[in-house]
Amino acid sequence: MEVKSDKLQDIVDQIKNGKITAQDAAGMLQGSSDPIPSDEEIIANAKELENSIVPTSLILTDDDINDLVCTYTGEELANRLFWLILERQGYLNRISETPDFRTNRSFDSFFVKKGLEGELNHAKEMISDNLDLDGIGIKFSGSNRKVRKFNIGPFGFEIHVITNKGIPLFFHVAPPKLDLESIIKKIKERLTPSLGSCKQSTIDENAMLQSLQDLLDKETENKNLNNPDNIVDEVFCEPNIPINPETGEPLFTEDDLKTFIQNICEPEPETPEAPVVPEINIEDTTKCINETLAKAKGIFKDVRSNNELKSRNEKVEKELEEWVGNNNTELANWAGDVLSLKKQHDSGALSTDEYKELLEDIKHSENISKAADDLQVRSKANDMLDNLITGLGAVL
Repeated sequence: MEVKSDKLQDIVDQIKNGKITAQDAAGMLQGSSDPIPSDEEIIANAKELENSIVPTSLILTDDDINDLVCTYTGEELANRLFWLILERQGYLNRISETPDFRTNRSFDSFFVKKGLEGELNHAKEMISDNLDLDGIGIKFSGSNRKVRKFNIGPFGFEIHVITNKGIPLFFHVAPPKLDLESIIKKIKERLTPSLGSCKQSTIDENAMLQSLQDLLDKETENKNLNNPDNIVDEVFCEPNIPINPETGEPLFTEDDLKTFIQNICEPEPETPEAPVVPEINIEDTTKCINETLAKAKGIFKDVRSNNELKSRNEKVEKELEEWVGNNNTELANWAGDVLSLKKQHDSGALSTDEYKELLEDIKHSENISKAADDLQVRSKANDMLDNLITGLGAVL
């Protein structure tokens, strides 16, 4: 179907006035007399599409992959793998320079300029089909996505196949890439056969194309309207978020995931239970305190008494030792006998009762009178014996 210049001018005017979109213009420019294809043709096209997404065997060895994994990670690891695949396939024989391996953007741009975009995409599919990208740490744009063209009669579509290690999860039909630049190209194609045959037209075809070109220059930021790459990336390739293979919708959002992780890994702190305070009877408590104080007082009194008795015993022992060295032989012998009994009792050779009985015997015997004719000495000796007898109740 031939579109005349005045019809083209009308389309251009409507684009400039914002009455129609690039998609509308493409439909108005679509001229085809192709018949609707038969079922057999559609099935054959579908079979061709199915065969084209069969996983491709990896041409790299485990050693090749391990060498790169031990050295690189992320985007650079992916780019190094692609480069090695293309090198093995012989596509790099005529390339002398090397790209920037650090980012996918610069690496992809390098191969687009070399006319090897298709070969690079094939290498990407080979990696996606055979390796666990997340497990190895491989990152690149378009991972797990295969783009295929599918035609039904005069209509062409791009089908994006989202895969996981080569297994198709779902198919997405992307809208065609339409922009003002492609519309200008279509208009030029329609004008070419009409030049010379439509001399009667009053339309300035060059001015018409220039007006569209001016409009294109003003809208450089819209060069890729409805870019399917952006659509697939935004809708289907949200990082690390699983999707419903039937609808292509994420099963949950990143916010949902963050909330879930926070609830699991950062639970709310437990509120400590208030301690149970027992009921207290003031009278019983006062009684217990008084009894405790009385017991403490008695214990303190006993300790003090014992300390006094022990002190007396130690003093008596010292005095006896001094008397043992006295010039008075009888007094020294008496003191030695008493000191000997004390040491026997201290060592356990004499029981307390035996020791006490012997001390009483000495106290009432005439030995002390014979040993000490001085009244003061006899009184001192008796005090020693009394202290020893009294001190038997002390805790030694």
